[in-house]
Amino acid sequence: MSGSHLVGYRTMPLTTQELFLCLSIHTVLVLGSPSKPHILHIMADDTGWNDLGYKNKLIRSPNLDRLAVEGIRLTRHHAFKVCSPSRSSFHTGRYAFNMGLYDNSPAAVPWIKITDQAVPLNFTLLPQLLKQQGYATHAIGKWHLGYTTKAYTPTHRGYDSFFGYYNAMTEDYWAHTHSVASGCDLGDHSVDLHDSSATGGLKPGTDNSTYEATLFGDRAVQVITSHRANASDIPFFMYLAFHNEHDPHQAPLSNLSDDRVGHIKTDVYKVTAALIATMDDQVGRVVDALNSSGMLRSTVIGFSSDNGGPLDHANNFPFRGGKHTFWEGGVRAEAFVWSPLLPPPRLGTEWAGLAHVADWFYTYAVGIAGVSMATAQQAGPFAHDAVNLWPTLMSDNVTAASPRTEVVHMVHSPLYYPGNCTMDCWNSRNCPQVITVGDMKLSIGYIGDPRIVPLNVTAG
Repeated sequence: MSGSHLVGYRTMPLTTQELFLCLSIHTVLVLGSPSKPHILHIMADDTGWNDLGYKNKLIRSPNLDRLAVEGIRLTRHHAFKVCSPSRSSFHTGRYAFNMGLYDNSPAAVPWIKITDQAVPLNFTLLPQLLKQQGYATHAIGKWHLGYTTKAYTPTHRGYDSFFGYYNAMTEDYWAHTHSVASGCDLGDHSVDLHDSSATGGLKPGTDNSTYEATLFGDRAVQVITSHRANASDIPFFMYLAFHNEHDPHQAPLSNLSDDRVGHIKTDVYKVTAALIATMDDQVGRVVDALNSSGMLRSTVIGFSSDNGGPLDHANNFPFRGGKHTFWEGGVRAEAFVWSPLLPPPRLGTEWAGLAHVADWFYTYAVGIAGVSMATAQQAGPFAHDAVNLWPTLMSDNVTAASPRTEVVHMVHSPLYYPGNCTMDCWNSRNCPQVITVGDMKLSIGYIGDPRIVPLNVTAG
């Protein structure tokens, strides 16, 4: 087949839909490709419901937009209200509170001390299951799942390599520094950048001047290029977790000066738009690298935000609330799936089935990689909370029902949250009972700031 008919990205003359007039699923996996699809999961940080361009005309994010509008947009995908618990669910297939994670705050988990904000070691993580199926596994960007002993770090939990930071954030997108790490005083402005491998051990990163999204994009392209050259017959899983658009709300001056943000009136949202644009640039580079290596044709790309956007610099319209709340603006998280392997009737569609960030665990491990359900169910001390969405996504039926009928957003346990669940308890952090069943949502207790930021209007 001529080059003009290969699966491409920004330079491809055929759209994904047109491509399927020429290629069938049976011809997508060609000589030199692995027997199982590659998987790239992009985890954005604090991206609001309306912070991508295909929904919000103020934002310029053409690469992410194309993946979203040519793939399947998951319009009822839920996460936890904050970072670490959502990432824990992604990696374990469990609700965060089933791992003792009720919040990002260490005070919210009083029985966890040295394993601060960590996934307990008796859970088998997603990359560990994928490695059993022959996958090469790589993590780039934000970890936030434990580091106080090396047993909790990525390359001791199933990843062949890790390049990124351990904490919730760094205090500078260029210097990669953090003055306090989860209560452990590491000294003023200590560097939280690590470059580790399962074979080479834990090592510090050496760069202290490159913007983080660019740095992570560089490493992702490098890993993809190396994999194609040295292990083309091995399936590949990459967890690419950007810092953008999390605090400290910093963007390159070049992206604040170009025409992608000049039309935005508020300075705060200009920076947000530049953060999204910078991440989008790197997503484009990564997808181009997959395409030029010949890997894109057999790749499944998932995207999700770890929670809703913060009310001070993001947009979650029409939902109330934002990050740190259990309103829909805090837990209805942007998500989509793109792949040439998806059936043509599903390309460019929305799916309104109920989904949770934990479901990526079964969808990738069981649905795509072929891990047995029995093995996946044994990947932790408690019953799983995930469902496998892959058969539903691979159905020609655009309105296929979700295998999930409910999402338990939060349980209130007096053991972890003594006292009444009011706005003043637990230092203003909310501790309610919240569940979604079908089209109905029940909330008991204070669930956070209920403000709505109107479309195209931001605080600040």
